[in-house]
Formats: sequence, structure tokens, C-alpha cells
Amino acid sequence: MDYHERGRSKDGVMRMAADSKYWKEIEEKWPHLRNEPRNARISLAMDGVNPFGDLRTTYSVWPVLIINNNLPPWMAMKKEHAMLTLIIPGTRTY
Repeated sequence: MDYHERGRSKDGVMRMAADSKYWKEIEEKWPHLRNEPRNARISLAMDGVNPFGDLRTTYSVWPVLIINNNLPPWMAMKKEHAMLTLIIPGTRTY
């Protein structure tokens, strides 16, 4: 659960979310999060999908995924570790 603390880039190259400037801003704003490296760190991702592949349809689906950032990058992005938490059906707005 503490890979994001042990595996950070030392050369300034962003290889995982913990190397980003936003992650560092969060740790500066709330230092108690930095002090306990085993805190659960998650990302939220969503994207609209046309489930039927027909561009004439007005229907879309928005899957919402949660990704655990405490895992190493080669594990966190695998489908076994992504959690489908919500499916939002609706009309196509794009």
C-alpha cells in the first residue's frame, strides 16, 4: 500500500501519479496525508461510450472507474485492479 512513497521518481520524470505536481500540492496543503504513506489514494476516471457503435443513435453510456494509486503503475492500470463503480446511462451530448 505504500508503493507511491517508495517508488517515486528521483530524476524528475513523471512515471506515476505520485510524481505529478498536483500530488505534491495536495501533500503540501494537507501534510497529514504525506505523513502516513498507507493512506488509500484513488483516481476517478470516466468516459462516454456509444455502446452500439452506431453514430446515428442518441444513446450513450458513461462508465465511472476508480483506480488504486497505492499499487505500482504496472499493476494499477490492469483491468483486475480497476473498479467499475458506476454506469451512467443517458443521451449523447457530444
